[in-house]
Amino acid sequence: MTSKGDDPLDEKCWPKANPSLGVTLQTEHLIKNRDEVKQVPSGLNAFLQYHTNVWPEISLQRVGSVPARSWDACAHMELIAGVTNPRDACKAFLKLNLGAPVHLGVDVGLTSDLTAVAMLFSEPRFAENAAPVTDKKVLIVQCFAPEDGLLEKEKSWQVPLSQWAREGFIQLLPGDMIDPREIRKFILDIATNFRVVELGFDDWNARVMCGDINESGAIKCVAVPQIPKELTSPSREFLQAINRKELVHFGNPCLAWQAGNVVFEEDEKHGGTKPQKLSANEKIDGIAASINAWHRLLATPVFHSIYETRGIITLDSRGSFHE
Repeated sequence: MTSKGDDPLDEKCWPKANPSLGVTLQTEHLIKNRDEVKQVPSGLNAFLQYHTNVWPEISLQRVGSVPARSWDACAHMELIAGVTNPRDACKAFLKLNLGAPVHLGVDVGLTSDLTAVAMLFSEPRFAENAAPVTDKKVLIVQCFAPEDGLLEKEKSWQVPLSQWAREGFIQLLPGDMIDPREIRKFILDIATNFRVVELGFDDWNARVMCGDINESGAIKCVAVPQIPKELTSPSREFLQAINRKELVHFGNPCLAWQAGNVVFEEDEKHGGTKPQKLSANEKIDGIAASINAWHRLLATPVFHSIYETRGIITLDSRGSFHE
């Protein structure tokens, strides 16, 4: 056990709690784990208990896996010239990348959650006539919510949903439940302006909608099982892209809130991880949709072609694309 006053993250203190350190347990392994929990604080409690024999009387508060400073460092607004706010940056980026290959992810919440469509660009470009780059991945996420009950959700979730709706980061749909036909229309609008490689979806609420899209032949939709076996690799790639500042999200405030709510905890029994939310009111639908898109990116070949601009598009107040 470490002594009072010892820093449990200091490797010099570890032999006190690990008599077999260097024999059955290697210091390099603990250093790697220690460095990981510094980046992803949600694993700190387990590290202290199992590797330094520090068992607090009260369990440490569960925290999200994405530190705000790391997420904020991935806004990368400077990559788009002449923009001053996240929405303009997203619009400008989409215009610059017409016809580009994109992987989509969908997470459908009919009433109590948000619905999210994530666009993941693995070969983005950030200026007119510029070549695509391969060291950045761009996430453009559009969320949806029923119009009825929005103010009640805003009070319960304690976030400015109305403001995000006015800014276009949440598209409000009539009624008290999401109509999958509206989400289907939004997805097919994307397919008219970008080269959708594949769409990954959670089978729970999107099976019928994505089955209809498959039948239309416009997009190939693939169900992504929401289990650690399938989600561990895309989750780790997502976290690594954040830590390396290789992800670009242009400061979407609704997505930032969700990134702060997500936990990637290792499954102690089977290993692996998947995105989980801190509580029922701390939503992660945009992150879940992003992980679904990343799953399909890892499962398909990477494009290395130069694509041509197909014209200028705009996004209206409802978030739809128009030539």
